[in-house]
Amino acid sequence: MELIWTSSAISDLKEFKNYSKMQHPNEYISNIINNVSLLIDQPYLGKIYSYVNGLIIRQFIHEQHRIFYYIKENTILIISVVHHRQNIHEKYKYIKDYFNNEK
Repeated sequence: MELIWTSSAISDLKEFKNYSKMQHPNEYISNIINNVSLLIDQPYLGKIYSYVNGLIIRQFIHEQHRIFYYIKENTILIISVVHHRQNIHEKYKYIKDYFNNEK
């Protein structure tokens, strides 16, 4: 399996880094990236979150973040990284829009 971080997921991590009050946000982000790499060998590790346009959206939890992804053939696409304090409904709307615009 190949793991791809979409530009929106990368943007989510950058935004977290910029607004984080943690002492070591880079270390925390590195831990997120390392843990997400577990999906390469275990792509179904994340729980099913929703179905959008016939695709299964999964979420993988890392401490204070939900990582949303889907599997397309032999590729895992990370589409969003959401901090637990963020409005999940707003982010979910973004996820649905992502798939509507992809077609």
